[in-house]
Amino acid sequence: MTKQVLSALALMLVAGLSLRGSAQAQPSDSTGHQHLHRHADVAHMSGGGSAPDIGLMIRPETLQAGERATLTFLLRHPDGEPLDSRLLTHHARKVHVVIVGEDMTTIGHVHPQDFDEPIVEGRATVRFDFPHGGRYLVAADIMTKDGPHSETFIIEVAGAHRPEKPTTPRLSVVEIREGDRYTASISFDDAGFTDGYEISTLGNANVRAGVPVHFSWAVEREGRPVIDLRPFLDSALHLAVVKDDLSRFLHEHGEAAEPSAGSHATSNQASGVGSHAPDDHAHGHDTVPRSFGPDLQATVIFPEPGRYVLFAQAAHKDKMLVLRFPVSVE
Repeated sequence: MTKQVLSALALMLVAGLSLRGSAQAQPSDSTGHQHLHRHADVAHMSGGGSAPDIGLMIRPETLQAGERATLTFLLRHPDGEPLDSRLLTHHARKVHVVIVGEDMTTIGHVHPQDFDEPIVEGRATVRFDFPHGGRYLVAADIMTKDGPHSETFIIEVAGAHRPEKPTTPRLSVVEIREGDRYTASISFDDAGFTDGYEISTLGNANVRAGVPVHFSWAVEREGRPVIDLRPFLDSALHLAVVKDDLSRFLHEHGEAAEPSAGSHATSNQASGVGSHAPDDHAHGHDTVPRSFGPDLQATVIFPEPGRYVLFAQAAHKDKMLVLRFPVSVE
């Protein structure tokens, strides 16, 4: 039977949080400019200057919950030329697409390559099933020789809404295909399937905007440390950081850490999430080892105060472990 845990840290992070109404989110790019131009079913943003230009074309024009949508990103250099030949592979893919629902019960991390879709004439296509109605953040990450570039869009999906946002951490475990392919949405609607895995979390109880915050995690299965975690998309850990009104998004990465004596999950466990002692001597690696664990670590700088939800993704054999937990930032 899967043991159930509630992280002591998570309780500290969640305590005192109030559910806020979602403000009208504006998309933001790597230059800090925020512009949204919408023509029929096309949402388009431009950061200006020498930054790449990314547009989003949606089919069908009106998205409906429970139906598959086609999202095509239009990738252009400022001179108007398609970016095909200028895109670099980063973290095993040329285009990363992260999708998060405003109710924080759904996340997707998909790529054109996952659907065997070639990037042609600057058009990169993914498909996604939106499980609920409401607003969704859609983020596209690319890399060129000039560096990384990320742009976000807010789209509306028709259908029943889920008005309440979560206030507790939760773990979901899904099976991934060869090549780290996973094309479905990941849901946190209920307790979820944890397959005996537990992830304990450590971070700062008082988190301030603009200040680096160090988080660490320890992974166990059936009460034993998992020491053979593996890279997922060429990283020890992928971390999506989303403000609860969808106005801020970060796609960060973590690294393997040296295990500490106190890094094992405690016995009072629920929902696959636990707590553990700090590892003051953890050291990251410049390259991702082929096998590591049980400890992972990452540093996040939150851009402004508010309530955020973090989605951490790691891999063990053919399983992807996805941990959702909220953070209050002062």
